[in-house]
Amino acid sequence: MARSLGLIAVLVGMLMVVEFASIADAKYKSYLRVYEEAGCRHRSELYNSCGCHNLKYSGGFKYDYNEKHDEHSKMTVYKHPNCHGVGFVLPHEDKNHCRPFPFKSVHIK
Repeated sequence: MARSLGLIAVLVGMLMVVEFASIADAKYKSYLRVYEEAGCRHRSELYNSCGCHNLKYSGGFKYDYNEKHDEHSKMTVYKHPNCHGVGFVLPHEDKNHCRPFPFKSVHIK
């Protein structure tokens, strides 16, 4: 019985380590958060996964670049949906832009 409890404790500990590691990984990703209204207020959406995303809001944005854990990420914003047209690469630095902006989509690499 004591061996079973010890084994269960070890398994629970291992699961907790895996869970905390996945949370930490998500925490360190660079991301773009767009806001519904100017002033970076009201509803917002967060984009941090690879690929092209059409932006739901255009009232303002916050770009959080994590140079320590996500140094090779690149976010390119477009004035057209579906990442069409000429893109503008966001600089590798944190940026708050709490006024309306013209971008309709973002490609994350």
